Amino acid sequence: MPNLERFFFDMHPKKRHEEGISRDDEDMVSIVFELNPLRYISLRGLRSFSSLRRILYSMGLH
Repeated sequence: MPNLERFFFDMHPKKRHEEGISRDDEDMVSIVFELNPLRYISLRGLRSFSSLRRILYSMGLH
């Protein structure tokens, strides 16, 4: 994976967005784990605090 400083990611692209879904797509969350720690990260459409917490811990931000 290249060394990125910034990453902007929509966790639920419009074609997969459904109002009735209350949890995050684990495949999309796991993609973020593959990244090196970033200086800036923007995650749109994240639906649960537990996913956010796991992502922040994986980036060393706790």
